[in-house]
Amino acid sequence: MVDGRCSAHTARSLRDAPEHIIPTAGAGFLIRSGRGSLFLVTPPEPTKSRRRAVVSIVGASEPSSPRAVPLARDLGAALKRAGFHLACGGRTGVMDAVSEGFANADGPGLSLGILMATDGSDANEWLDIVLPTGMGVARNALVAQAGHVVLGIDGGAGTLSELAMAWQYGRPVGVLVPAGGWPARLGGVPLDDKRPDVIEALESVEACVAWAQRHCDDTSSSD
Repeated sequence: MVDGRCSAHTARSLRDAPEHIIPTAGAGFLIRSGRGSLFLVTPPEPTKSRRRAVVSIVGASEPSSPRAVPLARDLGAALKRAGFHLACGGRTGVMDAVSEGFANADGPGLSLGILMATDGSDANEWLDIVLPTGMGVARNALVAQAGHVVLGIDGGAGTLSELAMAWQYGRPVGVLVPAGGWPARLGGVPLDDKRPDVIEALESVEACVAWAQRHCDDTSSSD
């Protein structure tokens, strides 16, 4: 007769006495106590991953639109409050603004700056973690891969390369349209015919956060 359950810790404590452990047809096994009673030990229920989702922000080091910096700052704060980690190129312009907003908001996330240089001397002051790569513009590939999703805010050729690589790596890609720049021109269109989706055109900070949450919820089970 099975008259109770015990934890996996109890099972481990009895592994030195294997004659007390009885396999079962299903998950788990039975343990026979010294008095002859049987206890069913089942595997622990799977728990949700503790890993927090990362949003990569790519954008202009020298913004072309007056709206880019305040929007980036607001987006950084909103992402922090929503519980995301932040990755970016770690330097000036949009990267500085989104890092500042993130640093000054309440929330559990950390910010990572992935730098072109071999040291951290050109990193902005708001970052929690600075990662010098010595890779020059090739580090754009790391920024594109670091996030579960990638968001573009203003920018030119460098930002376009990051968005294109994120697209090739299969990341969901979105752009904050009111921030302007080349990314805004890509909203609502695919980069090529190799994916069934498009670059998402997002009209507000709130829309960006909701979009990131939706896609990160969809991918969290695969992490």
